[in-house]
Amino acid sequence: MRLLTGFYDFQVSPASYDYSNFLAGLNAVAKGEGYDHVHVVFVPADNETGFRIDAKPTSTANKVWRRDNLLVPMCRLIGATHTVAHSRDHAVSLMAGDVYPHEWMPDEQKNAYWFAKIRRLIEHYGLAPFQVDEQAKQFVRSWLPADYVTITIRETYNPLCNSNQSEWRQLAFWLRSQGEQVVWVPDTEHAGDAGTQPIGAIAATNVLVRHALYGGAKMNLGVGGGTQCLCWFGGLPFISFKMLSGNYNGTPAWFDRLGLSVGNKLPWATDKQRLVWDGADTFENITENYL
Repeated sequence: MRLLTGFYDFQVSPASYDYSNFLAGLNAVAKGEGYDHVHVVFVPADNETGFRIDAKPTSTANKVWRRDNLLVPMCRLIGATHTVAHSRDHAVSLMAGDVYPHEWMPDEQKNAYWFAKIRRLIEHYGLAPFQVDEQAKQFVRSWLPADYVTITIRETYNPLCNSNQSEWRQLAFWLRSQGEQVVWVPDTEHAGDAGTQPIGAIAATNVLVRHALYGGAKMNLGVGGGTQCLCWFGGLPFISFKMLSGNYNGTPAWFDRLGLSVGNKLPWATDKQRLVWDGADTFENITENYL
């Protein structure tokens, strides 16, 4: 059996949806090179928290929750097994088969989630789409038998990146007036807010249900962000708005570094997968690009 072991190193990699980039690259290599099995090792950082040190106001407890409830379950999207290593030495002991990224060593960490790297791998091997979890799919079908559109809200500590919720609520009202069924998916930290649809709240806290929900939708709408990568790398329909947020990672220079220049689409995009570079997430801009 040919084994490919991927090392997601928290010394240099975040406990966030950026992990989906890592998985997409790992899966492209695994499928392209004909590996029989993939195993993911989560490598703790060499500090007391076990996670990368950065300026984001995210607690260690929150990072642990994200690792265990977001990153670990996502291994199912590529059929991978996993180990959460308790130390860097433990991670080294798990080096078996071939290693991804190929140059990974505990004393010479390399991040493997950078989009530019993943894009090159997918362009070389082709996209190996994330697979919808079968049980999650059955749950969604039992809850939502009809066609529907999802609206995913981003509501983080950084207002520049966030969704303009009043505009999206106007869109949801308009879509329903047109006979569409709309599922509102809040940001994870706001899943319990009053008035949240039950399925939206479940999807906000269960990544396999979120992915299955997106997989069954006629269209998935939202501003650019980590959750959209489930669609980007899953072959699912989406329109991502507000790509140029004005934040450090929402500028033309930033996207040039990623190899995704303003105005371009994902190299593997279908006609139901679009990036909207112009304008903010206003009702007018959303409807103009949706219709």
